[in-house]
Amino acid sequence: MVPIFPIIAGRGPWSRALNVAHWVAAAFLLLYFGNVLRNVVPSVLQEYGWSQFLLAPLVALIIVLLASQLRSYVVFGLVLFGLYMLFAATTNTTPFSDFESFARDAGLFAQDQSLPILFASKSPSTVVWYSFFMALLPGELIPLWIGSATAWMIAALSMRLIVLALTGRSFTALVAGGMLGLSPGIIWYSGVTSSESVFVAFWLLGFALLLWGAKLRRWEPLALGSAALGFAYLAIPTSLFFFVAMATVLAVSVIPAWPSPRRRLALLALAVPFTAFVGFQIGLNWVYSDSISPSPTPFFAMALLSGTNQETNGAWALSDMVLAGYRGPNEWGSDPLPLEEANANAFRIGVDRIREDPLKFLKFAGTAKIERLWGGESSLLWWAVAGSGKAKVWKANGTYGLLATLSDAYLLFLLVGSTLSGLYLALRRRVPIMFAAFTVPLMAMSLLFVLSTVQQRYHLPYVPFLILLLAVGISQLSDRLRSRYSWYRAPSELSWIR
Repeated sequence: MVPIFPIIAGRGPWSRALNVAHWVAAAFLLLYFGNVLRNVVPSVLQEYGWSQFLLAPLVALIIVLLASQLRSYVVFGLVLFGLYMLFAATTNTTPFSDFESFARDAGLFAQDQSLPILFASKSPSTVVWYSFFMALLPGELIPLWIGSATAWMIAALSMRLIVLALTGRSFTALVAGGMLGLSPGIIWYSGVTSSESVFVAFWLLGFALLLWGAKLRRWEPLALGSAALGFAYLAIPTSLFFFVAMATVLAVSVIPAWPSPRRRLALLALAVPFTAFVGFQIGLNWVYSDSISPSPTPFFAMALLSGTNQETNGAWALSDMVLAGYRGPNEWGSDPLPLEEANANAFRIGVDRIREDPLKFLKFAGTAKIERLWGGESSLLWWAVAGSGKAKVWKANGTYGLLATLSDAYLLFLLVGSTLSGLYLALRRRVPIMFAAFTVPLMAMSLLFVLSTVQQRYHLPYVPFLILLLAVGISQLSDRLRSRYSWYRAPSELSWIR
């Protein structure tokens, strides 16, 4: 099996630079996930014992068997959508805390398409996405559930297209899409009104369109993919990392082989739509805050302040907000400082915490924060049940613990399996250059999490990459076994369709 896209990028200086960045990022991520396992496995053993290691492959096998029955894209999408809606209805998922503001802003924007609402939301795409369903459908919760379920359905279908483009094998792609769409943690989270849902869906959709545009040598999918990544950027700004990485890979290793006129059109199709979305955000910031900034949120300093708090393991704390002046010192948190002054205080305090003992901070970032980010997926379930009051009932009857155990076991399988698969690919030097579109931005995100606040749900953008590593690694291992051993044959019902 030969991947559709090249293993190496070429011989020019830009190609060599891309290869270096690719392998540096790949090596970093292998070390990173090795460190994740070093911190997560002891906590898993302490909480669950060795039974979790037996449960992990069993949960994964069930998911693979279920996915293998959904070969039709239409059936695949409808089954996932129905499953997500069923779980949201069962839990009566109700937005609260951080996500209540998204639901409120989406409702307001559905009634009055006012730009100040988008500016104030700090995640314009999230508000636009959910407001679309709230404008079309009656009710308060059902439109939000449909919006979230549709987003995760798009993510799983896009995963199938991405793996198909990278391996040329439809069954491998089917399993990869199922491993994402049927992931227990994502099912629990699929009704939550979150920015992560919109971000992951449009990031993967953008990648799928860019990959197939490059394969078919058509500029239209490139333009749509660039627009999808731009929409993801307005949900969570780290989409910028993914766009720059993918655009660089295509511009350096794929598009140069196109005929000259089509090559220029392809580069324009890559650059213009994404730039337009960034320009829209700059315009919002200029009109409503008199600042020139491409970011939807002005709160990086707040994330730094929380991320350097070793007492909370990098989590948000009210005491930090009062300390920096985001909230007033009285009981109701009124009389806060101006945002610019509070941001300056937060940045200064965060930097001082690092300077106080840099080695201690790095150890903290590589242990306690890693364990908080990757320590399980119970918080994904919490966001689904806490707002409706189901959490107390489910914890009392054991349902919550059972579901949390299943999702934690599956995450453990993905971490162990993808790390081994990544090590196999790296040792054989068979990591496609297209992986740079994943490895480089995920390395950047990992370094960003060293400084910023972390929550368990923040690991969701990593999950498609873990599945991709598994899919490509198993695919190449299967080829190797087939070429070396005459007795090795894939079962006919699981035959690879190239």
